[in-house]
Formats: sequence, structure tokens, C-alpha cells
Amino acid sequence: MCRMPGVSDLILRLLTALWNKDPTPTSPYRLKFAEIVDLAPNIVSGTTEPWLWDIAKKKEFLANLVPKYSAIFGSEVIVNNAPQLLKSDVLDIPTVYNDPSASPDAEHDFIISLVQEGVVTEIVTTNWDPLLERAEEAARGPNRSMIKIIACSEDFHTPANNTIAELAKIHGCARGCCANPAKYKDYFIVTTLDIARWTAHPKFQGFRDKTRALLTGLRSLFVGLSAQDFNLLQRIFEANQNTIAFDATGPRLAFAPTLSDSEKTAIKGTYGEDVYSENFTDIMRTAHIKLYGKPLFGALYLLTLFTKARVMVSRVGAPLTTIHTDLLNEAIASAEALLSQRFDTIVDHDAQWRQLSSEHRRISITQLSIRRSEAR
Repeated sequence: MCRMPGVSDLILRLLTALWNKDPTPTSPYRLKFAEIVDLAPNIVSGTTEPWLWDIAKKKEFLANLVPKYSAIFGSEVIVNNAPQLLKSDVLDIPTVYNDPSASPDAEHDFIISLVQEGVVTEIVTTNWDPLLERAEEAARGPNRSMIKIIACSEDFHTPANNTIAELAKIHGCARGCCANPAKYKDYFIVTTLDIARWTAHPKFQGFRDKTRALLTGLRSLFVGLSAQDFNLLQRIFEANQNTIAFDATGPRLAFAPTLSDSEKTAIKGTYGEDVYSENFTDIMRTAHIKLYGKPLFGALYLLTLFTKARVMVSRVGAPLTTIHTDLLNEAIASAEALLSQRFDTIVDHDAQWRQLSSEHRRISITQLSIRRSEAR
């Protein structure tokens, strides 16, 4: 299964492109290559092909560069007195992340299933790839789209057409850039300068307003934020200037899989110093979800299914007696146990969730039309 590249792989692709552009040791491309290598000095050679680097050293080197990727891709190469941008002229990032051979993984399928179940209605992503869109298209088949995609200011004014969720791609859309660069290219956020423009330029006002409104009005789960997403962290501060009470049954903010210092600061700003100090242990326990990707969204999906089943039993009423409902609830519990037993036999954790993802629609109870909001 073809996957989209991570940041470290994207940096390696850039370095490979720079190396291959011109074999002349003093060419602007080779000099830029050496300049980037020097950002993490004394690990790999700036005069050696990247595919010949020692594997362990290469991994260490790229790990050092990942936090700097916005600055790296914001630089340029001067060729014949004209600047070439690394993010587009040397390596066309939208084309990389619109790779038609890349398929959605289990986590994308589970997110779309949560949309179908009515649990997720708003998604904000800084990812460029169209994997969520492809998962949604596979799930609905020939039926109408379930999700309204917003990837530029014009998209905010596109009719929803009875969609049941919105996907705001606040750092741009690779598919859109490739299909209609005139419309989407300016909204593709890669570099430090791009992020600074996002926080201030009028054309991004719709994205700023939307993220602030969602953070003000809804409980939010943040998955895989990085230091490069400081514009999103800034929206957290803006949305929660008035501190709120802590509710252990439903925290306002939760982060997965790690909890960085900047995210802890966002939590402190949300609750205020006093509430944060008084409830520190419970806030940290509920705000940090130590799961990521497949197990996180797969577990949320299973929780949704079994919660719906129990809600259905509780609402049937007559002619069922207490004995009948007890038996049905025992059957649901047995189904949970059997499901765990079956998939726990798969040693590879990714394979566990991929197998469940490939089979889950057969056990889905979407047709019961019990929405999570109705179960509250």
C-alpha cells in the first residue's frame, strides 16, 4: 500500500532533488544541499549522495531537520540571477502529496465512519494530502458527498448541498493545487513566511474565524500537532480568553499522542491559572490521550457502535421486559469480548486495525439511525 511521505521523507526528497539537479560541485543546487546539511552538522556528509548515507546516521540527521522544515522549504536557490523556491520549483510539494497511488489508511476510514455515524461534524486539518477525501469517496460510492471541503476563501461560500460534515484544510489542499492552481495555490501553507501570512492576511480571515468559532463553541481533540502549527495554537489562546470551569467528564481540550509544553500552555490559558492549579492532575489525565492514528480513531469508532447498541436497547421499552433488556445488554458485552478476542490474536498492531477497518462496515449499525447526540 502506497503511503504519503512524512516530513523527514519530504526533506530527503528535497535533498535528493537538489543533488540531482546539477552535478557540478559548485552549482547553486549543490551549495544549497550543503547548506541544508550544515543545519545538523557532523552527522552526514554534504558532499556525498544522500542515498549513500549510513542508515542510522541518515535517520538521526533527518530527525534533527524535521523541526526546521518550514524554514528549509522557505529558502530559495538563486539560478541565473533568479530565485527558485524549494517548495515548488525544486520539489513540487502539491504534486508529491496528490500522488494518485497513495491510498487511505485505517485511520482515515475510521474518521469517515465517525462522520457517517454523526459523531464528527467538523474536521480541521493542516495536512495537505487528499486521503480523507479519498476515504469518503470510497465509503459513499456513487452517492452524494458527505463532506464539504473548504481549502480557500471562495469555498466558504459554496453551498453545503446537504453534506453532514465540513473539512477545513487550513494549510491548503494538494489536490486542489494540482487541479486548479490559480484558485488554491496561494492557500498552500509550507514555510514560516506562509504561516505568518496565515495569521495576518485578509484572505485567510475565513479560516481564522472558523477555527476560533469551533474552538470557542466545541470540545476539541487535537491529533499530531507540531511546533510548525503555531497558528492553530494561537487560535486556541484567542478562543479561550475567558477562562472556563473544568469538567472531568468532558475536557475542553485533549491532545494526542503527546502533550508538548506549548500545548500545556494552551490548556493553562483555557482554564486559567487557578483552575489549572486546583485540578492539575485531572486536567493532565483527561487532556492527554496516549493513542495515535489507528488505535485512537478505531477505538472511538468501536465505542460509538457499542454505545449506539446500548442506547437502542434502552429505548425499545414495551413489549421488552427487564429480563429481555438484560439479555440484550449481555449479548452486546459478549460481542465486545468476542471482537477483542478475534483481533487481539493479530500480533501486528497496525494490521489489527487495518483488518478491522476492512471489515467494520459489515458490523456497522448505522442503519439504526441512533446518533450520539440523541444518546446524551
